Amino acid sequence: MSDDSIPARLERVLAEQLALAAPAPDLDLFETGLLDSLSFAQLLVALEKEFDIRFAVEDIDLDRFRTLPAVTDVVTRAIAAGAAVAGS
Repeated sequence: MSDDSIPARLERVLAEQLALAAPAPDLDLFETGLLDSLSFAQLLVALEKEFDIRFAVEDIDLDRFRTLPAVTDVVTRAIAAGAAVAGS
């Protein structure tokens, strides 16, 4: 049985799209060099496809994507925002 939780899906995106093993939760993805501007753009596109979401311009802030928990939070909020719009 596969884990369809947001963190598990995020880890799969990192592995499949960016060839990154799941980093420690508190590891800064940019300071460590795991993400740079190009891989960040690739990550955004991959997350939008994986979760069927669209990031608002104000969400595209490097500080919101520095750690896995931070990325999970941004994705969770984008999913909730999409559900709210769909339910309107």
